[in-house]
Amino acid sequence: MNTSQENPPIEKILFINGIKAGDEEKSHLTVSDHFLIQGVLNGDINSTPNSKAIIAVGKQGLVRGNITGFIVLIEGMVEGDITATNLIELHSGGIVIGEVNSPELILEPGSISFRYRQKNKR
Repeated sequence: MNTSQENPPIEKILFINGIKAGDEEKSHLTVSDHFLIQGVLNGDINSTPNSKAIIAVGKQGLVRGNITGFIVLIEGMVEGDITATNLIELHSGGIVIGEVNSPELILEPGSISFRYRQKNKR
């Protein structure tokens, strides 16, 4: 487990698709490009196989479901399990209530994660 204080903020990453603050969606999503959740998603979100897409939950974001992707960044809240094939970053204020599975986990001070389980690095 790593800790870092110099992770780039989610706002510095170019996201073309997402759920805007104030919006709520109830569905299961599969994405192939970077995806930012600033609103509420009730359902799972997965990146397509072999995708290098970043799935991010912004400060105002809430996901009630599981997230599976290459890189997952959390500033908001996730009520579900997260699996990343490369990296999970929990930024300050980020909360995950569920299992977190990844070869690498970065926790900023002020983040909260429950039930972390590290995947074996390939």
